[in-house]
Amino acid sequence: MTLLMAEGFDLIATADLATKWSIVQNNPANGGNITTGGRISGNKFRCSADITFNSSTLSGALGLIHPAKTTVVAGFACQFFGGPATQNDMFSFLDTAGGYQGRMAFNTTTNVIDVYRGNYATLICSGSTTMSQNRFYYVEIKWVLDPTAGSVILRLDGVQVASFTGNTQQTGNHNIGQTWVGQVGGMSIGNTASHINYRIDFDDIYICDTLGTVNNDFLGDLRVYGILPDNSATYTQFNRVGASATNWQSVNENPNNGDTTYVTNNLVGTVDTYMFQNLPADAATVIAVIGEPVTRKDDVGYRTIGTHIRMPSGSEGDAPTTTPVSSVYTIPEHIMETNPATAAPWSVTDVNTMEVGPKIAA
Repeated sequence: MTLLMAEGFDLIATADLATKWSIVQNNPANGGNITTGGRISGNKFRCSADITFNSSTLSGALGLIHPAKTTVVAGFACQFFGGPATQNDMFSFLDTAGGYQGRMAFNTTTNVIDVYRGNYATLICSGSTTMSQNRFYYVEIKWVLDPTAGSVILRLDGVQVASFTGNTQQTGNHNIGQTWVGQVGGMSIGNTASHINYRIDFDDIYICDTLGTVNNDFLGDLRVYGILPDNSATYTQFNRVGASATNWQSVNENPNNGDTTYVTNNLVGTVDTYMFQNLPADAATVIAVIGEPVTRKDDVGYRTIGTHIRMPSGSEGDAPTTTPVSSVYTIPEHIMETNPATAAPWSVTDVNTMEVGPKIAA
């Protein structure tokens, strides 16, 4: 597996961000929030500040803690509005101890992306293409970590706009263990006699490494679709709780409604499956399907949850990973880069006809 995460923000509320992301920095007044008006449709993540006449610190960021890597590739749609002259945070790579290996910032003086080693320690390259505010761009970066033979490649809407070779390792730890979106740790505005209004919107994020045979380099401008159950399917082995008439109607809210309606089971091997909404008509290629069960354990004992796939042919399979069920709500990502029911690459037809649902794995 090489895809580490994908996020389109369509099926998650601001209050639930911490159920999926490892770390959430969210100042309620000025920080990160899910809002409508995504890049093409759906929702987006907004990091914003509206500061007047005094010193303030804004914070709105999402952090993914992942296995230690020496190369990370990431892509995301973003748009900017206003802001101070420099160091308007976009994206950051940290080591496993939380030290900065690199940061990206939008410079509102030059209207380009600046890439720094460390926590703004050294400017190593800047984009060659000026960017307009109040419009979405798709930004991709590959960070190869090494103190002497490292490299960085920056792409904008599929075109390389900057590169660097040399020292890309700021800390003494030879790894990238955290990848952050947004304003990490806060940005000190400082005392000012002017009104500062700064926003940056994010959508359609992917993070991957360079291992494996698929999804191991730049993935290009992509969309992350969120689709929900819309009908019954083969298996109804979970018990329904709440007022919904069917199992699938107990789990198709957006955002989820917690303990109001849900399905439950405790027997290893039990499965619930549902038909899902179709992808949009313009979808052409599917690089992965990610099962995201909203899970919580309400009894003693250890259980793990998985995602089960069943195709119209009757072939079935499970996502390659399972996750422990916690006593608080979490949203694990069960990433399937090939169809586990057929072992073949995904197609749009597969997604539009598959049954998907939770499985008590252990």
